[in-house]
Amino acid sequence: MTVRAQLSCESSQQEGSTYLEGLADALTQRGMRTRLMTPQGQIPSLHVVNPDATALAEDIYAGRGKDGTWWFWWSWADRKSTRLNSSHITI
Repeated sequence: MTVRAQLSCESSQQEGSTYLEGLADALTQRGMRTRLMTPQGQIPSLHVVNPDATALAEDIYAGRGKDGTWWFWWSWADRKSTRLNSSHITI
């Protein structure tokens, strides 16, 4: 399956980056290594690595669904919630 994620404007990409930054902060507090990737002209992503098992690395994207709701997406196109709080991360 191929996922085609298109963000209509630069402000959407910036908003997606804001969600990814929040996720990066939460995951870093839980011991993960994170790196925000923002290649020009491409959709931003968050590269996440488990330092205890470096083979467990993944890229996560943030995108707006057709209904306008923002979601995190695994690279294999599995959609997860963007809800973050101090005690629980839903991804």
